[in-house]
Amino acid sequence: MFFIVDTMGMCEVLAQLYDTFHTYAKQDGDCETLTKGELSKLLATEFGSGLSKDAEDTLTMLDQDKDSCVDFKEFLSLVGMVFLFMSCSEPVSQ
Repeated sequence: MFFIVDTMGMCEVLAQLYDTFHTYAKQDGDCETLTKGELSKLLATEFGSGLSKDAEDTLTMLDQDKDSCVDFKEFLSLVGMVFLFMSCSEPVSQ
């Protein structure tokens, strides 16, 4: 999983995200984009089964250039949404 450990620096985090993306993207031979199937596997493995059930909707939402796949830039949009959700879900300490 690529969830961030507090001690990781920004470069390490980006490298981990990049490696995770390419681990799944290369499954069909094109390591630059995720197909719907690859995205579904990534979502199931890295985020749990809840998100993988919505792979079609997630792909449609992320696919800004409408080429029916997700490139790394589009993938980062998903990562940003997940981190935003996680930060909003954490209790606020007083």
